[in-house]
Order: sequence, then structure tokens, then C-alpha cells
Amino acid sequence: MFNDFDLEYTIASLKLIPVVHKHGMVQRRNRLRADGSDITTLQNMVDEGGVHTGKLTRKLPNIYTMGLEADIGRIGIEGGWGSERFAFVLELRVEELDHQTGEVINTFVEFIQGYTNYDGADKIRDDVEIDRDMIFTINSIATAKLVNSRRTGVKALVPKDAYNVMCDPNGSAKLVHDENLFKILRPTDIVGTLATEETFGDDIPITSLSNTVTSNLIVPSDIQNKIGSRKLSTILNAGIAVSAKTRGTGRHKYLDRITELSGDVGDADYSDSYFMNKLFDHRSRYTVEFTADDLADIDSEYLDDTDMPDVSVSDVTLKAEDARKNGVLYSDMDLEDIKKPIEEARIASIVAEELSAIIFDRRVNMCSFTISTTAGSRRPVFHWVLLESLISIVDIASAGIAIEDEFKQYVLPKITDGGRQSVELLVHIDTLSISRVAISIDGDYFATFELPIYANSLFDGNIVNESKVESELSSWETLIDLTI
Repeated sequence: MFNDFDLEYTIASLKLIPVVHKHGMVQRRNRLRADGSDITTLQNMVDEGGVHTGKLTRKLPNIYTMGLEADIGRIGIEGGWGSERFAFVLELRVEELDHQTGEVINTFVEFIQGYTNYDGADKIRDDVEIDRDMIFTINSIATAKLVNSRRTGVKALVPKDAYNVMCDPNGSAKLVHDENLFKILRPTDIVGTLATEETFGDDIPITSLSNTVTSNLIVPSDIQNKIGSRKLSTILNAGIAVSAKTRGTGRHKYLDRITELSGDVGDADYSDSYFMNKLFDHRSRYTVEFTADDLADIDSEYLDDTDMPDVSVSDVTLKAEDARKNGVLYSDMDLEDIKKPIEEARIASIVAEELSAIIFDRRVNMCSFTISTTAGSRRPVFHWVLLESLISIVDIASAGIAIEDEFKQYVLPKITDGGRQSVELLVHIDTLSISRVAISIDGDYFATFELPIYANSLFDGNIVNESKVESELSSWETLIDLTI
């Protein structure tokens, strides 16, 4: 990807925000639930030539979503959830320079978001001193191209890749503490495994899946995979496209189509990340971790550009107070346990999973809003409170319109049971701090949940216990067969 240009790297900023999440965390995975009528509805969409994500969510809100019970009952993080640490976002600027002239051809901005293993930094006057032993763990990466708008002449961001980073649970990031093996089931894993079984037979042991998260590998997953209906529509639409162009008969036709489909639903690749490739220059493999010394290898002057709030809770408390004053109840509410098998906890998990993907894909790190619905009505009452971008040149007004629209299309039908139950939400999602979601169903009391979105790759909904993989793949095969 990077061979045609000379590359110049600059760390534009490194923001560290103190965080403490005192509550445990669990994972609810997205599960396929398709009965006969659901299959008929899907088949009709396929026959019409395409599966639109919004229409799919509206007609079949529960076909691929989270359940009440936690699938992984105990999620771990280094040092334990009660430890003080930093959430961080690093902004890397990369200029592609012409070999001969040194002229800047393109400029890209990459955001590296994650958390540290402890709060190893101090602000001394205007300088920040970072403990060289403090480990930064990558949670998400987003890349964008910096361009000049032809209409306004103002610099703007054109989003490219955005993905979560999953890693070895036995390594320092400690994905889970349960004594089990886990898989990542991205579209490429689902279709690729089915294609392999079709070619070599279905007696291949599940352990042959290449993305076992205990294999000392890190696995990138497109941020859109967190939105269940979008993941489903992506696979089905790819199948429709393959079916339209691949000829043949019988088993050979199916084999050709499933094999081609496995190549058409590719996922994120670390080779497309400027930051990961730079780390790889002096590491033996792609890694989910780095230190201040690694940053110095990328840009020796990075500490001069570090934006470090006071090492205290003042910055987080201020955001929470702003949200509370503007109608999003926050710090003065009693918390419910996210581990409970109750509808409110399920809704909080869905909102955290899918909304975090929606905002990060728009290069927005924090949003607060209220929304209320009435059963049977298609007119939810939505009120923005706060919206904050990762970088100032993001068109925040346009981002807000898109985020609201996508939340209503992709998330709201799932948490209202297709409009059959009334829901009121108070939402404060922050990829760089503690997030909270308060939920009232059918006018009942508000249940409030705290969620560490800054580390949400640890409880990503695409992680599946190895014992459940076979049945999950069988369900996917049933749906994919509708298209090919």
C-alpha cells in the first residue's frame, strides 16, 4: 500500500483521560434467530435484488441481535476494572511525498484509540512526563483522508477504514478470564469457513479456524460488524451479487459461488494502517500494545504535542455535569448490574455496541442525547445534548444528522421490539471516558448502566465461545443459501 511514496509521520496529539470503571463487564453476542416467516421475509428481499439494512432492521428487528443472558460472564482487563488508568486517543498525521520533488501528494489522519494498564503520567507545568513502562493497548483504529473542499476551500476529512482490535485473551490485554476458547465471527470468517467445509468436507475441526483469539494473533474487525443488521445485510448482498455473475449447475455452481463470496466479504487488514505498519517496522509481529518509546521511534518530538488534562477526575466530572444539566441524568443515579438477564441490560448492551460504532465511524468520540418512543408510533422524540468530534475539522452538524438517522434506522427497532414497546433513553456514550445509558420501558423506573466503551473490543458482539461456533455457522449457512 505504501511503496509508491515517501512517508512522513507526525504525532499531532496524544490525549490521556483518567478513567476508573468500578463494575465488572460481560459480553452479549449477536445471535441469529430466524423462524419460517423470517426466512420468507428475507427470501422476498433477496428476490427483490437487495437487502437494505434499514428495511431489514425495521421488518426483522430481532433476527440478529443480543439476548438477555450474557454469553461471556466475566470480561477481564489488565489490573482489574477497578484500577486507575487512562483512556487515550492518538492522532497521527501521515504525508505521502513525491519521491523526486518531496511535494505532498496526500495527507492522511489516523486515530488510535484505547486504554493504558495504569495511570502512568504526570503533568508538570506545561510538560507531560509519561512513564516509559506504561503500556498503551489499542482498542480501535480509524483512518481518514484530509482534503480541501472544492465548494468551501476548507479542509475536510473523508473517512476510510475504521475497525476494532481483538487480541489474545491469554496475553497482556486479557480478553476474557473464562477458561474457554473463543472465535471472532466476522463476515469473512463465516463465509470463508463455509467455503472450506464445502471444498474439503465438514469434518474439519473447529480449531482450524484461523482467527482463534487464543492463537497469539490480533484480529481486526470492521467497525460496521458491530451493527448486527448491517453485518447480515453485507453478507446477503454479497451473496446476491455473486449469484448474479457466477454460472454453473449443481454442487459445482454452489462451490464456485461460496468460494467467490468468501473473497468478496473481506474485512479490515492491518496492512492498511499507517500506525500498525510503523510499529511493525521494529516489532516481530503486529501487536495490540505499544509504549512511549515506540512513539518516540515514530516521531521524536511527540511529547511536545501531548494534550494532557490534569491527572484527576475533574475533566470527566465536568463532562458528566454538563450532560446532567442538559437533561441526561448521569452521576447522581444508582447503577444497575449489566450482568443481570433483564431487558434493560440487553438494551444498554445493544446501544453501547452499535452506537459506539456509528459515532466512531463518523470520527465522533462522544455524544449525549435523549430519545423517547410510544408503542405503535413511528415518531420518536429525539433531543441532542452534546456532540464532540475527535478532530475539529469534522463537520459536526452533518455528523449529528447522520448519527441520529442511523440510530433511528439500525438501533431503535431492536430496542423497541419493532415499535411494540415504549422506551425512553438517556444516553451518554464516550469512547474516551465512562459511558452511561439510562432506560425506562413502558413508563417504568429508569435503570442506569455504566459501560467502559474505551475498551469495547474486549466485549465485542462478534466474539463467540468455541462451543457455540458450529451451531452459529449452521444458522448462517441457512441464510446464505437464500442468495446463492
